[in-house]
Amino acid sequence: MHVLQHGIKLAVLACLALAPAACANRQAEAALELFEEKRALSCRMERLNQQNDSLWNEVAASLGRALPSGMPPDERRNMIGVRNADLIRMFQAFPALDTAIRNKVMAAGEQDKKTAAEMRAVMDELAAAEQQLAVALGELQKKDRSKYEKIKQQLLEKERVPCW
Repeated sequence: MHVLQHGIKLAVLACLALAPAACANRQAEAALELFEEKRALSCRMERLNQQNDSLWNEVAASLGRALPSGMPPDERRNMIGVRNADLIRMFQAFPALDTAIRNKVMAAGEQDKKTAAEMRAVMDELAAAEQQLAVALGELQKKDRSKYEKIKQQLLEKERVPCW
């Protein structure tokens, strides 16, 4: 991201020396680059969410198989539905579970913490990219309204494409 920021700053400085049309073209290119960065971060966040859901779905399935059938239905449903290792450990049934299941819950909790930290970092980068994109689009709009409308439409179309 820092390389892209440096490139954008150079583009703005170059615009001071170039004709307005060339400047608008460079600003449009910068906006497209920033959008691609924002899009990559959004997709990364989507993949992290899917990864975390998959992790806890597997834990829930394992708990569902391992919990005693005589367990009260509400407690069973609640324990299976919790997506937090520390909360799962608080259930009375937890200590009686097989060691492998307990270890799986605790490992999921550690992975969840790592994923949450990564998500926070991605969200910070995403917020910065969105702000830079807004600035770039604002500058483009001031310089060349027609090119701004064209780029805005391109970005809306790209936004509709599902993540890979």
